[in-house]
Amino acid sequence: MTYLEFKPQWPLSEFVQLIWVWEDATNVHHLPRERIVPDGIVELVFHFGDPLVTYFPDDTASIQPLNFVIAQVEEFIEIEAQGPIGLISVRFFPWGAYHFLNVPIKELKDRIIPAEFIWNDAVLVLQDKICCASNNSTRINLVQDFLLHQLRKNFVDYPDLDGIVKYIAHTHGRTPIERLTREIGMSQRNLERKFNHSVGISPKQFSRIHRFLGACSGLKQADYSSLTDFTYDMGYYDQSHFIRDFKAFSGMNPTEFLNKDHISFLELK
Repeated sequence: MTYLEFKPQWPLSEFVQLIWVWEDATNVHHLPRERIVPDGIVELVFHFGDPLVTYFPDDTASIQPLNFVIAQVEEFIEIEAQGPIGLISVRFFPWGAYHFLNVPIKELKDRIIPAEFIWNDAVLVLQDKICCASNNSTRINLVQDFLLHQLRKNFVDYPDLDGIVKYIAHTHGRTPIERLTREIGMSQRNLERKFNHSVGISPKQFSRIHRFLGACSGLKQADYSSLTDFTYDMGYYDQSHFIRDFKAFSGMNPTEFLNKDHISFLELK
């Protein structure tokens, strides 16, 4: 199995956390399903192996498109291999994806969208080149060239919005939105409008997701003798709110989460 993470070149590095590649040509049927919880980001995926299967909380499933964008899911999904794996994926920062898109991110919410629906024939050309490439370095360079072109074409300068999104993400949503809007001098309605267009969800929901992600990291890294103390440290009002969010986003309670392998959640780097 090959798994590679690549830090993109500037200026992509301002908006893209990483580009990663996963290859496995062995008998993949022994691989368990991977659970992916909501993370408040957009991801762009190109398959050059067999597409994975996506399973949804309602027990439905679908085969992933050869190329697709997935954004702002508010429930967990699970993925499973059905044949030889080969994919390259772009993981945008929470404030990054809208600079590359020609559609509001809110139109992509809770959907797996073939990337060609967004970038038309340019994606089909890129898909062919990725599949024909002889190595992953070439694939990464092809993807970076595509992203640089889309950034030049679609870039929108919203420094105030980017700063707010970064602040919420890096502080794990612990500052109430009402206080944040007062401090930056922006109306809550204006902030919600910009968030829906450029992030895809409301600022409150974005904060809620990132508070949950902070709790995921905290549970994996810390040794808390009291779940109540942990709840308050993570910025939750009480333990019932904490457990409710955990079940809503991951389908598990915190104890089940700690005991479960093969679960993925975003950690900003």
